[in-house]
Amino acid sequence: MDDRERLILLNCVPGIGSAQIARLLEVFGSLAGIWRASEGHLIQAGRGPKTASRLVAFRAQARLAEQELALARRFGCEIVTRLDPGFPDPLRQIPDPPLVIYRKGAWTRADRTAVAIVGSRYASLYGRQMAERLAGELAVRGITVVSGLARGIDAAAH
Repeated sequence: MDDRERLILLNCVPGIGSAQIARLLEVFGSLAGIWRASEGHLIQAGRGPKTASRLVAFRAQARLAEQELALARRFGCEIVTRLDPGFPDPLRQIPDPPLVIYRKGAWTRADRTAVAIVGSRYASLYGRQMAERLAGELAVRGITVVSGLARGIDAAAH
């Protein structure tokens, strides 16, 4: 397993985000070090018992990275990690960039003007309709719409 696959898998672990990975990297020195750490070492590094347990349990699901890549391809998406040269430079500049992004289509210079539409996961019908309408109007005008693809408003925007 390479570091790219490790990032994709870590991105799938509930309760593990980019800030936690950054802290674990400080302690363990590498993604491979995080991956090899025992549950006890993860707890000593400041992770809670539930998070440490989930992370250790995910190791047994190494095929999940391959499945995630196949699913993304099936939907015409590309998985881009922080390690990939195609990771957008503007995201590299923010304090807490995502571990992984899912991209559909090509990243171009025009995408430097992008808008994130985010909101409640449990959005009202009106909220979802407005997010969809606003995103559609922006896209027609050549403005890239981005989000974390969470349920609710984020999903409606896409």
